[in-house]
Amino acid sequence: MPLQNRYRGIPEPNLANFDWFDLATGTGYKTFYGMDLIEGSNSLAYVFSTQTLYSSVGFKSFSNALGEINFDLTFEVPLTVEGNVLLNIAVGSEQAWTQTLTFILYHVDTDNTETQLDSTTDSVTVNNNHAMLAIKFEVPVRRFKAGEKLRLSLNSPAVGAGKAIYWLFDPKNRSTLSPVPDFINSQLILNLPIKI
Repeated sequence: MPLQNRYRGIPEPNLANFDWFDLATGTGYKTFYGMDLIEGSNSLAYVFSTQTLYSSVGFKSFSNALGEINFDLTFEVPLTVEGNVLLNIAVGSEQAWTQTLTFILYHVDTDNTETQLDSTTDSVTVNNNHAMLAIKFEVPVRRFKAGEKLRLSLNSPAVGAGKAIYWLFDPKNRSTLSPVPDFINSQLILNLPIKI
């Protein structure tokens, strides 16, 4: 009597890549770059990408008005974030000013309801130059469902007539984006702690 053939499904390969420190701590950091791109009827959207692409514009300025830019990272699969979220961003001006800038992280559900995760402020002084800022957010355990977003909100006060605040965000790190001279880096970099 011949032996019965049994065919077992081949398991799908694991595409995740972790180092020993990630496994030991249970957290892996993923780097995202803030950028603007054109969508719809020639309107700008502010998003995060894992790739160092070219931004459409790469900077935004505000003068005698409150400024706010919201960068969104949309999750296609559920995941959990916990720990220190780290941010680098350049801000500058052709004029001299000292202003308090505010940075806020939100969890945005599928109904577009924002829940604040953490916020911080930084008093920044520029004088025809720019500053490279390093910001830390402390985020408790937060589960994101598919379709939900992590939102970074950059907020600046009105600096007055004849003055401007420039936020820089070009993944390609171009040096010709704005009138702000002598900047170190034009990338907006977000390091996100993801639970393994």
